[in-house]
Amino acid sequence: MVWNPTENYYTDLYYMTGGLNGDVLFGGKHYIYILGHTYYKDSGTDAKKQMPAYDYGKTAYNRLHNADVYNKDDSIQYVFTNVTWVSIPLMNNQFVQFVGNNSTTTDPYGFIATDVRIKLRMANPYKKDINTYAKANPQNDNYPMYSFSTKGFEPTTNDLLTAQDALDLINIVPNPYYGYSEYEKSQVENLVKITNLPQKCTISIFTINGTLIRRFKKDNALTYQDWDIKNEYGIRVASGLYIIHIDAPGIGEKILKWFGSMRPTDLSNF
Repeated sequence: MVWNPTENYYTDLYYMTGGLNGDVLFGGKHYIYILGHTYYKDSGTDAKKQMPAYDYGKTAYNRLHNADVYNKDDSIQYVFTNVTWVSIPLMNNQFVQFVGNNSTTTDPYGFIATDVRIKLRMANPYKKDINTYAKANPQNDNYPMYSFSTKGFEPTTNDLLTAQDALDLINIVPNPYYGYSEYEKSQVENLVKITNLPQKCTISIFTINGTLIRRFKKDNALTYQDWDIKNEYGIRVASGLYIIHIDAPGIGEKILKWFGSMRPTDLSNF
């Protein structure tokens, strides 16, 4: 059986006759059964029967496929007692139309063969869970255990292309500066930050006519550089537009435009 649900609920005749004739389709009725990892007591023998953890459906398939006239009812009960949810999937009609209009293949289900990231959230309480099979010295004292891998998600280091892409993240905040920033601790302080910087770089600040007013040579692990909005002589710069050039040796360059509107110095309250 091919898993190929459609977006159709009913046949056209069903709609035309108000349900008097026609067929119920429900996308082809591709039933999905979610089985729990549980055990129960058989009402007749009082024996404990367990549905194992996920095994690709092998246990359920084998019990139903190999059932005969003598144990058919028992096998059906064994499987369906553990059914937690049942659903019938249907294709999203809008998505079907989108794929049909944009697909480069004649296979209407070609989109299924794509990379998918699945997030698992565990809702079971953290407590001991003892099943039907006792075991000496159980692992983790029968408390839940999970394993996962971060392979493929590790950070990239010493990669030139990654470092060059990171230049686009360099910024100056706030921009524009309207007389105040949240970095300032007093009424006589002016402060902005150049952020997302590499470990080693040279920061040059120019007026729009090309006059150099301040230069910083950074070589530390901090990812930012403070600027008190003063020139090399400790004098606060005038309001206006400024050009900031960042040169990261061996990586590349970044140019920022920054506008600042200075406030009058407040010396009235101390």
